[in-house]
Amino acid sequence: LWLLQECQHIFFQASFLSRTIDPEKSVVQNDVVSQVLDKLTAQQKSALVLRECHGFKYAEISDILGINNNALKQLLIRARRSFRRQYTQMYPPSEG
Repeated sequence: LWLLQECQHIFFQASFLSRTIDPEKSVVQNDVVSQVLDKLTAQQKSALVLRECHGFKYAEISDILGINNNALKQLLIRARRSFRRQYTQMYPPSEG
């Protein structure tokens, strides 16, 4: 869910989100999300973006990437773990 929210910041910032989020903070956060996605392997990035940002089903992603569902599940687990670790290092959660 949190990754989907971060993707929404990237793709929908120009609309209603830009009215409720500090624009300077949002730009920095979006840049960090893009940088973190770029640090993932190509396959991890593809799977994560297709699933979390575009809402593709597992079967659809498996077909696109040419892997079975079990391999996709493991790929997404590793991709989410890596994304979360790197994202929180670059953009620590604010206290409060």
